[in-house]
Amino acid sequence: MKRIIYFKKFLFAIIFIPLISINSQDLTAFNMIGKKLSAVIADYGKPVHHDKSNLEMECVFYKEKDYQMVFVANQKGVYHVQGFKIFNDKNSAHKTMNKLLADCSKKGFKIDTLNVSEFDLRAKNIEVNISMFENPHSHKYEIKIDAFKREG
Repeated sequence: MKRIIYFKKFLFAIIFIPLISINSQDLTAFNMIGKKLSAVIADYGKPVHHDKSNLEMECVFYKEKDYQMVFVANQKGVYHVQGFKIFNDKNSAHKTMNKLLADCSKKGFKIDTLNVSEFDLRAKNIEVNISMFENPHSHKYEIKIDAFKREG
């Protein structure tokens, strides 16, 4: 009987722990601001598309079933990150949003509540807008992130 319990715990850990790190990585992509694009590629892997058509900037695009991310960089590093993550229900999205805000607060971000589902976060040289909403077409919930490097 103990073996079955240990096996279930082991199986749970194998399945659940990678999902936690994936969720965390998707929603904290703004931590890449200021870093070189090579660091983004090292963390996120090969992008779906890498746009080098503008000499002043490069864009890399990532897309999976439940999230999309765009990183924009120049010679100094990443200066803009946009993305969203999809959740099947409001409760999952709300829990993830609360955890994200708590983690950001611990890391020194100042949080300004715009309304019940939209927040502005500020830290040294980073400005982030995080919002949660229901997609009217899919009836799923999304958390959207828009982050910029602040000058000065």
